[in-house]
Amino acid sequence: MPFVFLYSVSEESDSDLSSMHSGSLAQTPQCILEGTLGVPPDHRTVISPLDLKASDESFAPYLRESMRYNKTILLTTEDGSLSSDLIEGLEWRGFGDPCRAAVVCPIHPTTGEAILGFLVMGINPRRPYDDDYSLFIQLLGRQLATSMASVVLFEEEIRRGQRAAQLAALDRQELSKQLDLRTREAVESETRFTRMAEFAPVGMFIADGSGAITYSNDTWWEISRHPRGVNSANTWMDSIKDEDRVGVEAIWNKLVNKKTVVTHEFRFKTPWQDRNGHTSDTWVLMSAYPEKDQDGKLKSVFGSITNISQQKWAEDFQKRRMEEAIEMKRQQENFIDMTSHEMRNPLSAILQCSDEIITSLMEFKAGDEASNASEKLLDTLENSIDAAQTIALCAQHQVSISTQ
Repeated sequence: MPFVFLYSVSEESDSDLSSMHSGSLAQTPQCILEGTLGVPPDHRTVISPLDLKASDESFAPYLRESMRYNKTILLTTEDGSLSSDLIEGLEWRGFGDPCRAAVVCPIHPTTGEAILGFLVMGINPRRPYDDDYSLFIQLLGRQLATSMASVVLFEEEIRRGQRAAQLAALDRQELSKQLDLRTREAVESETRFTRMAEFAPVGMFIADGSGAITYSNDTWWEISRHPRGVNSANTWMDSIKDEDRVGVEAIWNKLVNKKTVVTHEFRFKTPWQDRNGHTSDTWVLMSAYPEKDQDGKLKSVFGSITNISQQKWAEDFQKRRMEEAIEMKRQQENFIDMTSHEMRNPLSAILQCSDEIITSLMEFKAGDEASNASEKLLDTLENSIDAAQTIALCAQHQVSISTQ
């Protein structure tokens, strides 16, 4: 994410909140800038609050457009829908490349259609905005909405409590109706939590005070590949690789006996395989948190396991590539040393033969006796021819080295 802006919609009145339904702009509320990433504090876009009805500052026009159509909109500098001056001066996160596109995503609560905020996020400049990227934005919006659901439900719970206090003077029949309503809501809230646990991307489990697992979601079974049956969750350590089981047992005993938070990596016996056919051990990261009662005794354990096989495979692949690169560098250095040695020997012979030719010619030129001039000339020519042949042989040797 090169940059991020997160806005919340101020709830000044119920009419303002109701105006956000169906993209209505009759009574547009203000947007509060809750946080940013990759944005300097003195940047021109850091304006809060934003009056979406009258202001054209910062991202106000884009927020109005997203509110009007009640959907995520894509803005790019190429088609002019995103002003380049508006995002100039941002501290690009990630790769540091200038961002050329952004999305404006309205945030809806999971319990209604009202817009509670906006997410303005820069698009990664090194990949296209395709269906996978769009799905990532949708999942991110749902994740934010899910996180906000507890806040919204908590505020609704407070408002219900206030109304219940005001209605305390009503008859017992009205109080009974309110109690029944609250009971149904509590059951629904518990049901929603159970459904969220079932659809969570990590394996979740709950153990009792003795360390026996009493609940585990479907993802936990999918990651562990442990045989599913009656009370089979308590034998889940049988599916751990023999090399890692001793360490897991020690960590689990520490959790139950010392009641401390534990985090541990280990492998299951069933191998892992990705969509490209790569296989490796099934690595998981287990995190467990003990819950104590008033006497300090272990009440229950809440934990999760996350499948980190992909990361482990990538680390192992990177390690192998690094070792291959080191070995290749070592072989190159050995080759260079051998080549340098082979080249230095012919050069020494060439220099010696050249010096011999020069010395012979200089001595013949400096000779004064004419009687044996022919004999000395023949000796000089013979020595020079031998030296020249040696030079040619050494040159051919160097040519053969350079062509290899």
